[in-house]
Amino acid sequence: MRILWIVQRDLIKDLNVSTWIEMTKSLLKRNHEVTLIALSTSKQKYGHSLPGLTLKELKVINRFPLVAITFHLQVLIRSFFWILDSRPDVVMTHPITAIFLLPVMLMTRVLKLNIKFILDVRTLPIRFKNLNDTIKNSLVSFSIWLSKHFFHGVTVITPSLQRILCERFHLDPGKTGIWMSGVNADVFSPQNESIMRTGQKMTVMYHGALAENRGLLETIEAMFDIKSKISGVQLIILGKGFGYEKLVERVEQLDLKEFVQFHDPVAYEKIPDHIARADIGIIPLPDELCWQVSSPLKLFEYLSMAKPVILSPIEAHTSVLNGCPAAIFLKSTSPEDISEGIKSAYARRDSFHQMGMKGREFVLDHFTWDSQARNLETFIQKL
Repeated sequence: MRILWIVQRDLIKDLNVSTWIEMTKSLLKRNHEVTLIALSTSKQKYGHSLPGLTLKELKVINRFPLVAITFHLQVLIRSFFWILDSRPDVVMTHPITAIFLLPVMLMTRVLKLNIKFILDVRTLPIRFKNLNDTIKNSLVSFSIWLSKHFFHGVTVITPSLQRILCERFHLDPGKTGIWMSGVNADVFSPQNESIMRTGQKMTVMYHGALAENRGLLETIEAMFDIKSKISGVQLIILGKGFGYEKLVERVEQLDLKEFVQFHDPVAYEKIPDHIARADIGIIPLPDELCWQVSSPLKLFEYLSMAKPVILSPIEAHTSVLNGCPAAIFLKSTSPEDISEGIKSAYARRDSFHQMGMKGREFVLDHFTWDSQARNLETFIQKL
């Protein structure tokens, strides 16, 4: 099967590109040919080549909002040549980009080309007060509506997102498929650990985007309570984002520099080394709709590294890990309940190895990228 996949991502500079890189690798392993269209904001080219992969990087103007505008104008014009040149069996893209594929979609119908168009939705369109967010989410909603009338199918990241989109946009459940986040278990392997965790100390780790609505401020405030009761607990926060400065400010206000440390983002290949130095992961996402329908990459990365995880009790976590021995669920994401959750984990630290290995077994059975590629392949074949 020949797949043309258009993603509005910079494979060099963007930190959240592992989904598309790893999914592409798994599709190639299943003997599919993939043409990946991405954007580029620098002169540097993506340096990894894979057999069966054709990569096209579109140069864009690296200034808001010109990045999106110049990318989509090129998609609008070049998509005709991509279709006629590579003759794909499937074209996959994301909301907003889908709008600019409408002309080429109509061309394929006129020429009677047997090409399936699939819209891939990774997040839920939610309205915000910010004008830019309102415009963006309106375009996402329009893209999903468009898919109902012009696309052959829609893929989503979780069953809960599938349910909501089908109800909100009256999509046909039979034409929606699910492929969730996954993990490369060879990259995120406990065999890569450079430090064996022993003793009375416990390092809790969060990695990813830093924002105020991810439960991180509450986790920092929980550390203020913990420091007076358990001296051996440390929180490592790896990443950057709009909430970084406020998080650092709160750490300074509470005099927690000894107990909470920040680390700049690292390349995807380096993340396992940092997870190896931690004892347990934490994902304190609050009970908000955008998180309820999510599938956090970091969850499977911790588990694949045989690390237990402290989790908020939202559907995105409970529906996946309910009954998993590696999961320690919080009662809520209040600072008090996060503190109790961390203290509960500390009391069980001698069991972390056994808990973590069972978590890795769980991931290997259900949430590798290879298994998600198989899910996508099965869905496409049914269309």
